[in-house]
Amino acid sequence: MRIPAALILVAMFTVPAFAEDECLQELTGVFSVVKWPYRLKIDGTNESIDLEGDVLKHIPSGTRVWVQGEIKTVLKEATPDDGRQASWPKHWRVFMQVKQVKIITKAFERPNESQNNSVEDIGANRANI
Repeated sequence: MRIPAALILVAMFTVPAFAEDECLQELTGVFSVVKWPYRLKIDGTNESIDLEGDVLKHIPSGTRVWVQGEIKTVLKEATPDDGRQASWPKHWRVFMQVKQVKIITKAFERPNESQNNSVEDIGANRANI
């Protein structure tokens, strides 16, 4: 069976091989600065997640934010300095490498749903903070 060349060309240009943001996740919550790392208390849960990324350095603690980035994991060995109990000599560190952050006004708000100017793109407007 032969596939027409025109069909192959259409498929090449309409189907992304692997879009850059296909593996990006989003979360909303209250941002906090606790030395390092940055933390996000996730909306709708009692859970928090560590955040990393240069786009976070100008966000004030206590700000409600929407973040988008990659969830990553690292298997770590406990050291006497990190205060972990002996029952957890190895542990997983789960964190988000943040690519984009926006200030929001209410829980679960997504920037593309906002109808007003209450959402600020921190990456573009650092001078405003």
